[in-house]
Amino acid sequence: PDPLTPESLAEACQSPASDSTLKSAISQISKRNAWVDGKHVFDAEYHFDDESFEKARKLITQGVSDVKTSLKQGNYEYARQRLGETMHTLQDFYSHSNWIELENRSPYPVLIKADQPFQNLADKNTPTCSSCDNDCTGNILESIISQKKLTSGYFSLTSPKKPNVPADGAVGVEVEGHQAFWTCDTKPFILVLTTEPPHTDSLGVSTKTKAGLVTEDDPLPF
Repeated sequence: PDPLTPESLAEACQSPASDSTLKSAISQISKRNAWVDGKHVFDAEYHFDDESFEKARKLITQGVSDVKTSLKQGNYEYARQRLGETMHTLQDFYSHSNWIELENRSPYPVLIKADQPFQNLADKNTPTCSSCDNDCTGNILESIISQKKLTSGYFSLTSPKKPNVPADGAVGVEVEGHQAFWTCDTKPFILVLTTEPPHTDSLGVSTKTKAGLVTEDDPLPF
Protein backbone atom coordinates (compact mmCIF):
# COMPACT_ATOMS: atom_id res chain seq x y z
CA PRO A 1 0.00 0.00 0.00
CA ASP A 2 1.03 3.59 -0.58
CA PRO A 3 1.50 5.26 1.79
CA LEU A 4 2.61 2.42 4.05
CA THR A 5 1.00 2.90 7.45
CA PRO A 6 -0.38 0.49 10.07
CA GLU A 7 -3.88 1.38 8.88
CA SER A 8 -3.17 0.89 5.17
CA LEU A 9 -1.29 -2.34 5.82
CA ALA A 10 -4.10 -3.73 7.95
CA GLU A 11 -6.62 -2.81 5.25
CA ALA A 12 -4.46 -4.40 2.51
CA CYS A 13 -4.38 -7.60 4.58
CA GLN A 14 -8.18 -7.38 4.92
CA SER A 15 -7.81 -7.10 8.67
CA PRO A 16 -8.61 -3.48 9.58
CA ALA A 17 -8.96 -4.35 13.27
CA SER A 18 -5.28 -5.36 13.44
CA ASP A 19 -3.94 -1.82 12.97
CA SER A 20 -3.75 -1.30 16.75
CA THR A 21 -1.68 -4.50 17.06
CA LEU A 22 0.66 -3.29 14.34
CA LYS A 23 1.04 0.07 16.05
CA SER A 24 1.90 -1.66 19.31
CA ALA A 25 4.53 -3.82 17.61
CA ILE A 26 6.07 -0.82 15.83
CA SER A 27 6.19 1.08 19.11
CA GLN A 28 7.95 -1.79 20.87
CA ILE A 29 10.53 -2.08 18.08
CA SER A 30 11.09 1.68 18.05
CA LYS A 31 11.53 1.92 21.82
CA ARG A 32 14.01 -0.95 21.83
CA ASN A 33 15.89 0.77 19.03
CA ALA A 34 16.24 3.93 21.15
CA TRP A 35 17.12 1.82 24.22
CA VAL A 36 20.45 0.91 22.61
CA ASP A 37 21.71 4.49 22.93
CA GLY A 38 21.17 4.46 26.68
CA LYS A 39 22.34 0.93 27.37
CA HIS A 40 25.36 0.89 25.05
CA VAL A 41 26.32 4.56 24.77
CA PHE A 42 30.05 3.80 25.20
CA ASP A 43 30.10 0.49 23.29
CA ALA A 44 31.46 1.48 19.89
CA GLU A 45 30.35 -1.63 18.03
CA TYR A 46 26.67 -0.89 18.66
CA HIS A 47 27.01 2.35 16.68
CA PHE A 48 29.74 1.54 14.12
CA ASP A 49 31.93 4.05 15.98
CA ASP A 50 35.73 3.88 16.20
CA GLU A 51 35.89 1.96 12.90
CA SER A 52 34.59 -1.16 14.65
CA PHE A 53 33.13 -2.58 11.44
CA GLU A 54 33.74 -6.28 12.12
CA LYS A 55 32.37 -6.22 15.67
CA ALA A 56 29.33 -4.21 14.60
CA ARG A 57 28.55 -6.65 11.80
CA LYS A 58 28.66 -9.53 14.28
CA LEU A 59 25.96 -7.76 16.28
CA ILE A 60 23.81 -7.42 13.15
CA THR A 61 24.20 -11.01 11.93
CA GLN A 62 23.58 -12.35 15.44
CA GLY A 63 20.55 -10.11 15.75
CA VAL A 64 19.12 -11.39 12.46
CA SER A 65 19.65 -14.96 13.65
CA ASP A 66 17.97 -14.24 16.98
CA VAL A 67 14.95 -12.67 15.27
CA LYS A 68 14.48 -15.65 12.95
CA THR A 69 14.86 -18.16 15.78
CA SER A 70 12.43 -16.28 18.01
CA LEU A 71 9.82 -16.09 15.25
CA LYS A 72 10.06 -19.84 14.67
CA GLN A 73 9.61 -20.42 18.41
CA GLY A 74 6.65 -18.06 18.57
CA ASN A 75 8.48 -15.68 20.90
CA TYR A 76 7.28 -12.58 19.08
CA GLU A 77 7.97 -10.09 21.87
CA TYR A 78 11.65 -11.04 22.03
CA ALA A 79 11.82 -11.02 18.22
CA ARG A 80 10.58 -7.42 18.20
CA GLN A 81 13.10 -6.43 20.85
CA ARG A 82 16.01 -7.95 18.96
CA LEU A 83 14.79 -6.41 15.70
CA GLY A 84 14.81 -2.95 17.30
CA GLU A 85 18.30 -3.44 18.68
CA THR A 86 19.62 -4.80 15.38
CA MET A 87 18.07 -2.02 13.34
CA HIS A 88 19.78 0.56 15.56
CA THR A 89 23.24 -0.76 14.73
CA LEU A 90 22.34 -1.20 11.06
CA GLN A 91 21.04 2.36 10.79
CA ASP A 92 24.11 3.73 12.54
CA PHE A 93 26.35 2.33 9.82
CA TYR A 94 24.78 4.75 7.34
CA SER A 95 24.72 7.70 9.73
CA HIS A 96 28.15 7.16 11.36
CA SER A 97 30.18 6.31 8.26
CA ASN A 98 31.13 7.98 4.98
CA TRP A 99 29.16 5.46 2.91
CA ILE A 100 27.15 8.22 1.17
CA GLU A 101 30.17 10.49 0.72
CA LEU A 102 31.70 7.63 -1.28
CA GLU A 103 28.74 8.06 -3.64
CA ASN A 104 27.03 4.81 -2.67
CA ARG A 105 23.27 4.92 -3.15
CA SER A 106 22.33 1.36 -2.26
CA PRO A 107 22.42 -0.66 0.97
CA TYR A 108 25.68 -2.42 1.80
CA PRO A 109 24.95 -6.19 1.66
CA VAL A 110 28.21 -7.06 3.44
CA LEU A 111 26.60 -5.85 6.67
CA ILE A 112 24.41 -8.95 6.85
CA LYS A 113 26.79 -11.46 5.25
CA ALA A 114 29.47 -12.59 7.66
CA ASP A 115 31.29 -14.58 4.98
CA GLN A 116 31.97 -11.51 2.83
CA PRO A 117 34.91 -9.26 3.75
CA PHE A 118 34.72 -5.51 4.21
CA GLN A 119 36.65 -3.78 1.48
CA ASN A 120 39.15 -0.93 1.80
CA LEU A 121 38.64 0.04 5.44
CA ALA A 122 40.39 2.94 7.13
CA ASP A 123 41.66 2.30 10.65
CA LYS A 124 42.50 4.22 13.81
CA ASN A 125 45.82 5.35 12.37
CA THR A 126 44.38 6.75 9.14
CA PRO A 127 43.85 10.51 8.90
CA THR A 128 40.47 10.97 7.20
CA CYS A 129 39.46 14.64 7.33
CA SER A 130 40.64 18.21 7.54
CA SER A 131 39.69 20.70 10.23
CA CYS A 132 36.85 23.17 9.71
CA ASP A 133 34.91 25.82 11.59
CA ASN A 134 31.24 26.34 10.79
CA ASP A 135 31.01 24.77 7.34
CA CYS A 136 32.34 21.21 7.22
CA THR A 137 31.21 20.51 3.67
CA GLY A 138 33.83 18.61 1.74
CA ASN A 139 36.24 18.25 4.67
CA ILE A 140 36.88 14.53 4.10
CA LEU A 141 40.39 14.20 2.70
CA GLU A 142 40.59 13.75 -1.06
CA SER A 143 42.82 10.71 -0.54
CA ILE A 144 40.00 9.01 1.39
CA ILE A 145 37.50 9.73 -1.39
CA SER A 146 39.79 8.84 -4.28
CA GLN A 147 40.91 5.61 -2.61
CA LYS A 148 37.31 4.77 -1.66
CA LYS A 149 38.29 4.28 1.99
CA LEU A 150 35.42 3.44 4.30
CA THR A 151 35.68 5.18 7.67
CA SER A 152 33.47 5.96 10.67
CA GLY A 153 33.16 8.47 13.46
CA TYR A 154 34.76 8.48 16.91
CA PHE A 155 32.74 9.13 20.04
CA SER A 156 33.62 10.33 23.51
CA LEU A 157 31.99 12.52 26.13
CA THR A 158 35.33 13.33 27.76
CA SER A 159 37.88 14.03 25.03
CA PRO A 160 38.06 15.36 21.45
CA LYS A 161 41.02 13.11 20.65
CA LYS A 162 41.20 10.28 18.18
CA PRO A 163 43.35 7.42 19.49
CA ASN A 164 46.57 6.65 17.69
CA VAL A 165 48.16 3.25 18.24
CA PRO A 166 50.64 2.65 15.40
CA ALA A 167 51.61 -0.90 14.50
CA ASP A 168 55.17 -0.27 15.65
CA GLY A 169 53.96 0.51 19.16
CA ALA A 170 54.98 4.17 19.07
CA VAL A 171 52.61 6.68 20.63
CA GLY A 172 52.86 9.20 17.83
CA VAL A 173 55.12 10.65 15.17
CA GLU A 174 57.80 13.32 15.38
CA VAL A 175 56.73 16.62 13.83
CA GLU A 176 59.21 19.48 14.21
CA GLY A 177 60.53 18.03 17.44
CA HIS A 178 57.13 17.38 19.02
CA GLN A 179 55.14 14.21 19.52
CA ALA A 180 52.14 14.62 17.22
CA PHE A 181 48.90 12.67 16.92
CA TRP A 182 46.06 12.46 14.47
CA THR A 183 43.01 13.62 16.42
CA CYS A 184 39.42 14.72 15.93
CA ASP A 185 37.71 18.01 16.67
CA THR A 186 34.16 17.90 18.00
CA LYS A 187 33.06 18.71 14.45
CA PRO A 188 31.98 15.75 12.30
CA PHE A 189 34.83 13.68 10.95
CA ILE A 190 37.51 16.27 11.63
CA LEU A 191 41.05 15.02 11.94
CA VAL A 192 43.71 17.53 12.86
CA LEU A 193 47.38 17.20 13.74
CA THR A 194 48.09 18.22 17.32
CA THR A 195 51.00 18.12 19.75
CA GLU A 196 48.67 17.08 22.56
CA PRO A 197 48.67 13.34 23.31
CA PRO A 198 45.39 11.47 22.82
CA HIS A 199 43.30 10.27 25.74
CA THR A 200 40.28 8.42 24.39
CA ASP A 201 38.16 8.20 21.27
CA SER A 202 36.69 11.28 19.61
CA LEU A 203 33.32 12.51 18.52
CA GLY A 204 32.85 12.32 14.77
CA VAL A 205 29.73 11.46 12.84
CA SER A 206 28.92 12.07 9.21
CA THR A 207 27.15 15.30 8.37
CA LYS A 208 24.91 13.49 5.89
CA THR A 209 21.91 11.41 6.92
CA LYS A 210 22.01 7.88 5.60
CA ALA A 211 19.15 6.31 7.53
CA GLY A 212 16.97 6.72 4.43
CA LEU A 213 18.90 3.89 2.85
CA VAL A 214 17.59 1.63 5.57
CA THR A 215 13.99 2.78 5.51
CA GLU A 216 13.69 2.83 1.71
CA ASP A 217 15.66 -0.35 0.97
CA ASP A 218 15.70 -2.52 4.05
CA PRO A 219 18.60 -4.97 3.61
CA LEU A 220 17.46 -7.30 6.38
CA PRO A 221 16.33 -10.60 4.84
CA PHE A 222 12.91 -10.92 6.48
